[in-house]
Amino acid sequence: MDEQAFALLIEPHKRALHLHCYRMLGSLHDADDALQETMLRAWRGSDRYEPRAQLTTWLHTIATNVCLTAIARERARPAELVEDLEHLQPYPDRLLEDLVARETVELAFITAIQLLPPKQRAALILRDVLGWSAKEVAEALDDSFASVPRDGRLDEILLVPTSTNRQPAIAAYARDDANYQPYGLMVLETENGHIRGIYGFPDPWLFTRCGLPPELASSAADR
Repeated sequence: MDEQAFALLIEPHKRALHLHCYRMLGSLHDADDALQETMLRAWRGSDRYEPRAQLTTWLHTIATNVCLTAIARERARPAELVEDLEHLQPYPDRLLEDLVARETVELAFITAIQLLPPKQRAALILRDVLGWSAKEVAEALDDSFASVPRDGRLDEILLVPTSTNRQPAIAAYARDDANYQPYGLMVLETENGHIRGIYGFPDPWLFTRCGLPPELASSAADR
């Protein structure tokens, strides 16, 4: 396959790959760079692509690892507060038409997952947003099944909107063996529709005080 034919083959996947990179990196500019690097790596490795594998899975695997490399290279430590998220940028709606469910690209969601460790962030996106199997996620991240349990579950996180101090907030529930348990509360400081600050409170006691359930059934993720 020559380069022009390969470009035509992957063209329908570029928008979804760009959005995937944005979810991983939180920056429109960085997503542009990551997409270009993904296309380059895909072309260089096109002779190793096996037609029996889904093209979109192969491309997203490349894009995921491009993003993980970028994170490791550019960000010395995991983000914890908004001071670590100066790179965060919005994503133009015109790029989202007929592409994605709103809740998986809302700025609050993008902001929240930037606070996860890179591989956990990737696993969450691949598993919960793209609907990959545990085996596919493990292969994409080059992880053993020790990090992706054999029953197909990941360390999934369920985000629930709430409010505190007259400000929007996000309650994060982490999945255990059966249900989702309180993990941490993130309060968003906003100004003119932009997030200017994030304050994390890893205290499950706050959930009941905010009127949030002490746990959520696993079926809540399907609503």
